[in-house]
Amino acid sequence: MDARHLADMRRELGEEVVPELHALFAAETSAALLKLEAAEEIDRIGLMHSLKGSAQAMGMPRLALVCKEAETALREGREIDAAEFAQVLRQSSEAFVAECLGIRSGTRPVSDPR
Repeated sequence: MDARHLADMRRELGEEVVPELHALFAAETSAALLKLEAAEEIDRIGLMHSLKGSAQAMGMPRLALVCKEAETALREGREIDAAEFAQVLRQSSEAFVAECLGIRSGTRPVSDPR
């Protein structure tokens, strides 16, 4: 999680928007986890592409990279480890929550780039 990116989002969009963004991201990731098991290969490519964009927008470079690698693998006809991907997705979502709560509760200054 890129805390600087989150701080920029808070400044540009407003403090009240961050929880809404998290709710949207959480809903998208939950839906993605459900679809991942059932989706056809072409749908999985689109899913990875969509999640990659969301991860980049939310300041999650690790998740964006994992999505990019998964998208590339699927385009090349290789399978991805759905369980491993799901774990990274969950960790990223949890990191986003922690950053939001840590900054909002005042335990860490907004300018702290951790």
